[in-house]
Amino acid sequence: MLRLVVVQKLEEKRLKQRERASKYLRKRRKLFLRTKENDKDYGENCQKPDMTSLEYNQCKEEFLKNLPSAEEDRRQIEKSTILQRDSSEWLELRRKLLTASNFAKVVNRRQNTSVRNLVKNIIYPKNLSNVPSLKHGIEHEAIAAEQIASQLNIKIEPCGLFIDKKFPFLGATPDGIVGTDTIIEIKCPITAFKTSLDEAINNKKVLFWRKTKNGLVINKKHPWYIQVQGQLHITDRRKCIFGVWSGCDKDIKFEIIERDDQYWEQMEAKLENFYITCMLPELCDPRHVRNMPIRDLSELK
Repeated sequence: MLRLVVVQKLEEKRLKQRERASKYLRKRRKLFLRTKENDKDYGENCQKPDMTSLEYNQCKEEFLKNLPSAEEDRRQIEKSTILQRDSSEWLELRRKLLTASNFAKVVNRRQNTSVRNLVKNIIYPKNLSNVPSLKHGIEHEAIAAEQIASQLNIKIEPCGLFIDKKFPFLGATPDGIVGTDTIIEIKCPITAFKTSLDEAINNKKVLFWRKTKNGLVINKKHPWYIQVQGQLHITDRRKCIFGVWSGCDKDIKFEIIERDDQYWEQMEAKLENFYITCMLPELCDPRHVRNMPIRDLSELK
């Protein structure tokens, strides 16, 4: 009888051990499956290998060929994107392009600086509409446009996305056009809101102008100037009415900026090289969606 009791207790002990072991294995299996689903080496998130050189070159040729280079296509895009800056079609097209608002980041970039974050921010932009400085500009751009139209007695027509006729991967969207030879670009810096622009310039809150012995001159290295020169070239216009708005109770300070083809030539090579060398690999063979680091300079040479 005693022997039977001992055997029963041993069996119960073994059963509990097996149950604990089985429970542990089930937990491990669940953990493994969850890890596997989210792991970079498994499922949709897996790090698939890059294209071969041959595959990439074929993809690159096809991608560039499909960009809107024909005049009719470019004109249609400009018309169809008027007042459609938040549409999915416009956003999808824009992420394939290097647009004038990003030109300064490329032109002013130091040669050996990493391009990884810049490429990521251009192709996969975050929604920055709630950033105070950008939100301020968006909220006041229509008021500013009406004010400068009244101040200068001009009629501003809305416009869409212009595509460069030589490089169909470059684009620009001015704030408006006047006639056939003029574009409008207006800035509403929050740093100058409800203060005089002269005060904002003196306090270096607005850096578009520089103070000299002969008065204020445009800072031609400033991102706004680089953006305007890009817009003038891509839209094939002669001049830009560039205004800075600081409040409804103040006149808009404006400059007439002429197109500078020599300045553009210095920009052009940098923009072309950046797009072909740095952006195109991610557009053709994206790594970001594979949970892999975007290619940097060492891999792009």
